[in-house]
Amino acid sequence: DDSDAATGYFCSIVRQPARAKYTFFVSENTLEVIDRAWLALARIRHDEGKYVRAIETYRQIARGSPVEFESRYESAWSLFRANRFAEARTRIAGLIDENPRMVDFPAAFLLLGYSLACSSSTENSSIGQREHSVSRTTRST
Repeated sequence: DDSDAATGYFCSIVRQPARAKYTFFVSENTLEVIDRAWLALARIRHDEGKYVRAIETYRQIARGSPVEFESRYESAWSLFRANRFAEARTRIAGLIDENPRMVDFPAAFLLLGYSLACSSSTENSSIGQREHSVSRTTRST
């Protein structure tokens, strides 16, 4: 399978520094390649429906990396797909505040709306479930 081959390849890239016993200096280019490999792995995991693993993988990307913003944006989608709506909303709202001219601005607002709708729907259904259980309890006594 192509995704297995790609996953193996990107895993070998992110493990490179751990295997280099005599490395005294790691260049910025090397660090960027490693971060891009983490980003690729996270995308593969997201596309395979492994949202929690994708979120964990996005977190491996270093602060200040050239792909940090991309990884934070994409991880918000993984959070949404993992039904972690409040976290997705917080992440995407923060990104919009930090960079209102972001390239994916329309999609970011779409995700913000989706996460608001889903979290309010979830909150409303859990409130309804609590009210239902309370009404059943009071009727039986």
